[in-house]
Amino acid sequence: MLELENDIVTGVEVTINPNNPTTANYQAQFADGIGDLVMGQDIDTLSVTVVAGSSLTSTGFREALNAITADAVEG
Repeated sequence: MLELENDIVTGVEVTINPNNPTTANYQAQFADGIGDLVMGQDIDTLSVTVVAGSSLTSTGFREALNAITADAVEG
């Protein structure tokens, strides 16, 4: 979940859904590190590539961010 105020990220909450211990570890590291990277950033220029050494969870975050942005434009 992203909270925004005037297009600026004011809050972020990540729900993890691991299916094995390895993914649980990576997802937990991502959840712990993403806030430091996105808080205070403009959603229109937000770019996340690697968080806590993981690029796969960052890919999922970018896909979700694109979906959120597209929904906001349509709505």
